[in-house]
Amino acid sequence: MVFFKTVVHTLCYHYSIGYINSQFAQVDHPNSLTTLPELMITSMKMPQTKLLLVVAILVISQLLFSPSTAAAAREDEDGKPLVIRVLKDNATSLYTIPIKDDKHPLVLDLSSPLIWSTCHDSHPTFKPHEHECKQAKSYTHPSCSSKPKHAGDSLTAAGLDKRKKKKSPKCVTHPYNPITGKCGDGDLTRTNLSASATNGVFDLYPVSFPAVTSCAPDALLASLPAGAAGVAGLSDSKLSLQAQIASTQKVDKKFALCLSSGSEGGVAIFGGGPLIIPGPGRKPDRIPEATVPLHSRRDSSGGYYYIKAKGITINTKRVPIDDDDDLIVELSLRTPYTSLRSDVYHALKQAFDNATSEYAPWVKHVPPVAPFELCYNSSQIPYSRYGQAQLPPIELRLERDETLTIWAPSSIVSIGDEPVACFAFVEMKEEQVGETHGPAPAIVMGGYQLEQQVLLFDTEEGRFGTSGLMLPSCGNFMWHNGRRDFI
Repeated sequence: MVFFKTVVHTLCYHYSIGYINSQFAQVDHPNSLTTLPELMITSMKMPQTKLLLVVAILVISQLLFSPSTAAAAREDEDGKPLVIRVLKDNATSLYTIPIKDDKHPLVLDLSSPLIWSTCHDSHPTFKPHEHECKQAKSYTHPSCSSKPKHAGDSLTAAGLDKRKKKKSPKCVTHPYNPITGKCGDGDLTRTNLSASATNGVFDLYPVSFPAVTSCAPDALLASLPAGAAGVAGLSDSKLSLQAQIASTQKVDKKFALCLSSGSEGGVAIFGGGPLIIPGPGRKPDRIPEATVPLHSRRDSSGGYYYIKAKGITINTKRVPIDDDDDLIVELSLRTPYTSLRSDVYHALKQAFDNATSEYAPWVKHVPPVAPFELCYNSSQIPYSRYGQAQLPPIELRLERDETLTIWAPSSIVSIGDEPVACFAFVEMKEEQVGETHGPAPAIVMGGYQLEQQVLLFDTEEGRFGTSGLMLPSCGNFMWHNGRRDFI
């Protein structure tokens, strides 16, 4: 119903503006969208009957979309998906969302099971016997213990009084920083979070909802983006952000990400779709179908999401990798660039270089720029009319005969102001290979390769989907009910 009212409001608005512009072409900018002052001035020149018609249309559309009408409609409807802007911090390459009521951003992490942040001195708490406390404690990271790993004032900063010798009657949890690997202690609390309801086209109205979160010491914020107050966990746990939104808003337990490194940011939608991103030629990109099996390593640390690859090809040629029938591909938002197990990395790098030499033999190598090992003269690389590099695509052959394609704009990255573009993959460090308790990933898909496409995580059905690289920017989502000219 809200979607219908929004469309009617939009059509009424555009009809009124279009009608006025068609009747009075002498307005200074007849081809641009008429502003409110122009509308008022132009209206004075209109015949009375036509003026009344336009006024009536605008009044009706405003009533349909007024806050009171929208609020009344919300009471009679099921929950709607929530949408929120996603920003990339260039200093850390981490992605944040301004979801706290105080607007201090939280870092998105696909492997964290909890939502945690710093707390005010006065905050609600849970008792140790309460169900939420038992759930939170079950997600304690293996490297954490009952004693804080952080030095200094970690206890008092998380709302605890280290001078008390008696056992605390409050529920104490152990938030974990996935970037530094450090732990802290803090009260389990309840925090108000906020986002916007959406119809998939644009945001509709603000929504505030309670969430079970963990307090954390200030020291635990090390290595997070400046101004960030904590982490929003997205792993497959009962206290993750998407699980709590599904519970409070009565929506599906799924979320979609459209990440962007641009200043306009990207977008995240929780609870299902659609998610429509306007693109060139007014053809929108939408949430894809989730058809790829999505696996999750579930344990006390929360686990990570992964998909399984049955091999890698470049230009339909199979990359020679030993035992490539079951490659674990972890999906990560905390890894800037995709890291590959040593044997996979060297085989893929060589195959990509060979394919590039065959496709564009005039493209020359240049000295590599750390952390990359294979770089080209970017001025010699062919580009499309949209400014996207054109080189052989990398294809991961997935389960159920699905394919995940990494196109050239995601497989190479420009370096600084010089004409240098590098193979945007790095070799996995030895300590990364065996750091997990579950199946060790051969590939950790990083943020750069996940940007500029819609990623769907259906944690309820265990399915994953991707739109593939899009021409429109993920920043094209129409915020604040604006930019209606796309509709």
